[in-house]
Amino acid sequence: MAGKTRDVCRLCLSGSSLLDIFCETDLNGLIATLLSITGKKRYIYDCKQTYRKQLVECDICHKSLPKTRLEGHRNVHLGLRPLKCERGCEQSFHCKQLLLHHYRNAHNGETYCCDVCGKVLRSKRSLGYHKRDSHGEKKYPCSFCDQLFVSNARLNQHLKYHRGERKYPCNLCEYSFYSSNDLKKHLTTHRSL
Repeated sequence: MAGKTRDVCRLCLSGSSLLDIFCETDLNGLIATLLSITGKKRYIYDCKQTYRKQLVECDICHKSLPKTRLEGHRNVHLGLRPLKCERGCEQSFHCKQLLLHHYRNAHNGETYCCDVCGKVLRSKRSLGYHKRDSHGEKKYPCSFCDQLFVSNARLNQHLKYHRGERKYPCNLCEYSFYSSNDLKKHLTTHRSL
């Protein structure tokens, strides 16, 4: 990041990049928060316009996203993973952000331990996801069985099993899978043959 300038909200966002804040936050919720902190409607309008000016449209799906993320986003559509790990493993990534995340988590040697079950994870983010998914409050019920889930996303993944939605076929054999993760695990069995 050295040498690059960033648009920063010095009034209430504590030096965070506006782009980062807007990309990871519900825009209406952020505007309400900024209005409650600043009481200045014009300031909020300026923040919103600054963000919108930085968006570009994907020519494949027509989604609006920050210009800095367009190349990686297009790579996902095209199935490209041009960024290779240069630290001794064979991983590849569709965007620079994921490659850097990989370097931090897979090659820096730091680990984080779950205080509930003792599972060891490689990043704070992974630990947070693990705690939410494994130990969080289960309040999303399945309409087909008695199971409860910690998020709507986990419930939707489970519903694929009830509906028999196997949308991820293996191109090396006749099997199909419920998720891309299940398919990836299966593909490792072909490599060992």
